[in-house]
Amino acid sequence: MIVTQEGTLVPGRILVVDDDEFVLQLVRVWLESSNFEVITASDETSALQVVETQSIDLSILDLNLPKGDGISLMEDIHSIEPEMPVIIQTGYGSIESAVEAVKKGAYHYLTKPLNRQILIFEISRALENRKLTDEITRLRGLLRAKYALEDIFSQEGIKPLDEARACFEENYLTKLLEITGGSVGGAAQLAGIRRADLYNLLKKYNLRPEDFKRT
Repeated sequence: MIVTQEGTLVPGRILVVDDDEFVLQLVRVWLESSNFEVITASDETSALQVVETQSIDLSILDLNLPKGDGISLMEDIHSIEPEMPVIIQTGYGSIESAVEAVKKGAYHYLTKPLNRQILIFEISRALENRKLTDEITRLRGLLRAKYALEDIFSQEGIKPLDEARACFEENYLTKLLEITGGSVGGAAQLAGIRRADLYNLLKKYNLRPEDFKRT
């Protein structure tokens, strides 16, 4: 959710880039009817100016643009806003271009003629995933900041490096399990490691996920 200058709460601000004015206006009507704020651009230069000067939550890019293609524009956008979800659309759909778009960072790939329900569903899903990713990043930073030094510098003095590392790991893992209610999958996602690696660390410190289950 974002708040506009008028104080209105909207689900997100969407940039739509296409050299077809009819498509721009059609997508604008669809999205605005679902309470999204929409900004349109008909070429790459205008699109990049928008990304550089405004807060954009998601971009919808046509694959075929006047000076290049949507995939190249997506890469330029990601050089400015690396986490921005991008949906590529085209009237010349193919498996090869779809795979290339996704491999290079597109969130999803849609073919024209666009379907209103599918488009809005994919936008909503992309924004929800970004919200979750941002929250995970925030929590991960809070955990590392709070528990990195708390038990290393104690009243008894500064602990040796190996002991300090073990102390940090145990407290860090304990807090992860507390936050996730004993969910190994959730804890692994917050920590940014594989489930198998987390299991090994829990075993190392005799931490049992079931002890942290919420009742």
